[in-house]
Amino acid sequence: MKFTPVDLRHQTFRKKMGGVDPDEVKAFLEEVADDLEMLLRERDDLLAEVARLRAEVQQYRDLESAMKDVLATARKVAEEIKEKAQQEATALLTESRKQAREILKQAEEDRRKLHDTLASLKDEKQALLAELSSLAQSITELVRKHMHEEEKASPAAKKP
Repeated sequence: MKFTPVDLRHQTFRKKMGGVDPDEVKAFLEEVADDLEMLLRERDDLLAEVARLRAEVQQYRDLESAMKDVLATARKVAEEIKEKAQQEATALLTESRKQAREILKQAEEDRRKLHDTLASLKDEKQALLAELSSLAQSITELVRKHMHEEEKASPAAKKP
């Protein structure tokens, strides 16, 4: 602005004949100076308010930026946790499957050993039964021979 309220209050004009009333000009300049002073104060207040609002907007922008950063970090951490959990689950599943295979392998080996033992016991049973049968036949044969000999010896013993 080219004029200040002080400039308007001290402004002087040349006097001419038939010119304007100097008191009226002075009063008018005083009113204009007062209005200008009021407008300048309002402008300063508005500029201060604009500066305050800009600072507040900047605070909100900074807060928004921080919140976006926090959200991005939270998403990243959540994704990392999810990925780690998936890796751990995969590793656990792999280990569980390995253990299950080992258990099945051991169970199959135990079953095979039991089957072999059972077959061996059946063979031993058959061998023992055959041996017992043979022994029973031998005993029966011995008993028959012994009875036969006693019968032969018995009539001879009766004759005397």
